[in-house]
Amino acid sequence: GIPGALQFSVCAIGVIIVQIAINSFGSDSIAAYSIGGKIEGMVIQFFPALGMAISTYAGQNYGSGDYERIRKGFRSGLYIVIIGALISFLIVYFFSPYIVKLFLAENASQIVVDQSLLYARIVSFFFVPLGFIFLFRTGCQGLGSASIPMISSILELVFRIIAAFTLPYFFGYYGICFASPFAWVAAGFILPFFYFHRLKKIKTQLNSRPSSI
Repeated sequence: GIPGALQFSVCAIGVIIVQIAINSFGSDSIAAYSIGGKIEGMVIQFFPALGMAISTYAGQNYGSGDYERIRKGFRSGLYIVIIGALISFLIVYFFSPYIVKLFLAENASQIVVDQSLLYARIVSFFFVPLGFIFLFRTGCQGLGSASIPMISSILELVFRIIAAFTLPYFFGYYGICFASPFAWVAAGFILPFFYFHRLKKIKTQLNSRPSSI
């Protein structure tokens, strides 16, 4: 349970870290980041659901020793991530101007509106690596690995901290918008290698099992 708890803690701590970094940009930017984050959270809810599903699926097939079914499940999960990320991207990119209005008063500052849309649209381009994080992290946890989810969660937090306190210095509010995607890309790139390493070990374990009569 510790890797799972750490995973959700990383998300919460990461939001706090970015919030600290954005405080110096003023109330309009703070409000815009908050609204953009709400839009992001609304459209990616299927990623955690997919993560829970693949964790259960991987654990069941690992227990039954069905190596090929594990591979097939993760491959199907990749297709779901890509399709789901594309749908989420389209929703955010084309409908976020209408969604933003749900969180703002009629006399809201145009800066808040523009920066909310900017954040939501930038992060929407990076939903695929975010989906990889949920797929491979929780999937590896279902395959009996406690270290992989924990290491990846720590790496994601480290990359988010680095991005939150360096990118805004050079790119202003744009840097804030890229803080989370930077962490997603870094963690999402590393996790598949962990997964294939874990899968290789599982194949070796299953091949070494004595055959039943």
